[in-house]
Amino acid sequence: MNLWSIFPEFILRVNGILYLPYLAIPLYIYVCYVMVKHVRERVYLIVFVLLTLLASGIMLISMGPQIGKVIPPLALLAVMVMPLVMLTIKLYHKAYSEARMWFMVTLAGWLHSMSWSVWLFVLAGS
Repeated sequence: MNLWSIFPEFILRVNGILYLPYLAIPLYIYVCYVMVKHVRERVYLIVFVLLTLLASGIMLISMGPQIGKVIPPLALLAVMVMPLVMLTIKLYHKAYSEARMWFMVTLAGWLHSMSWSVWLFVLAGS
């Protein structure tokens, strides 16, 4: 089972796609700001940041010619799905100010995961 097929390779043809980490940096600064501002959401945001660090650690440790086909993509998918679930819950409960915050956190998670997959595809192709 190769879960890397979930991440599209055609995205490599987009000009400037290798600059995705630079877009994720301001969003993660926003996540740190929101952790201070929204006390009620702090635990979930800390879980998100720890999940992101765990996924990045897994990617760094497993980097090489035989990168894992299950665990690294699952870690990146968890970074993408966790804030999306929180966004859906906030929209269901009609907490729109918190939903806006989770939308930005979702963008940060998606940019993080897509940047790792793009850089992995680039390194594999070189």
